[in-house]
Amino acid sequence: MLLLLLRIVTAPLILGAASLASRRWGAAVGGVLAAIPLVTGSVSFFVSLEQGPSFGSRVATATLIGVGTLAWFSLAYAWASRRFDWPICLACGMAIVLAGSVVVFAFTEAPGIAAFTYAVASLAVASRMLPPAEAAPRATPPVWDIPARMATAAFLVVGITGAAEVVGPQLSGLLAAFPLVFAALLVFTHRHEGAESARGLLRGFLMGLVATSLFLEIIADGLVPLGIGPAFVAAIVVFLGYQTAAISWLRRPVASLEGAA
Repeated sequence: MLLLLLRIVTAPLILGAASLASRRWGAAVGGVLAAIPLVTGSVSFFVSLEQGPSFGSRVATATLIGVGTLAWFSLAYAWASRRFDWPICLACGMAIVLAGSVVVFAFTEAPGIAAFTYAVASLAVASRMLPPAEAAPRATPPVWDIPARMATAAFLVVGITGAAEVVGPQLSGLLAAFPLVFAALLVFTHRHEGAESARGLLRGFLMGLVATSLFLEIIADGLVPLGIGPAFVAAIVVFLGYQTAAISWLRRPVASLEGAA
């Protein structure tokens, strides 16, 4: 019962915080926070508790491979958003994810460090190929926007973790990386705040996914030798250190402009 409650509560709270941060400090900061491993970390943790550290390690490695497809999803969505509204953008991004998942499935049992290298290289290339950022106009989303995002996150986390035992560690890992929760945040942002905000969110998301990759690498290679508790503590510490540095870097130009005024 406690595990089910944690699944339902954790991801929606973090997604809600990312949405509020995006409105307060800009879409890029919201994107970095949206890369917090809502589903990926939850799935790795819960399946480790329920199926054992070895199973959890294999899920984390497969998820790392899936993170690489998130880079191509972000790139496809960002370029499509220059001409199209969110339904076509989402269709383009999801088509890339599905095709990429089929291609990389054979590599989901690769060593953790190899999966990590692939994920980070994909994120670096996609970040360089994103369309140029422009200032996004402020918009006021409806009051039900954030509650709807949080409800979507809860539904997806419970569904994916519940399916892990049935589909196995490799497919579970790819499903965990499938951008369902982030896509909900992205679509809400695009629809209510505009394409520029959506592209800013994607830019921050790619930056934040580097921290997620570090988190997953520590789980993939550290879960069995260290145990569940120490491995997740180490992964969280490294993740938070990177996230703090990334958010500070993104906010620095804003702070300096305010000081100059």
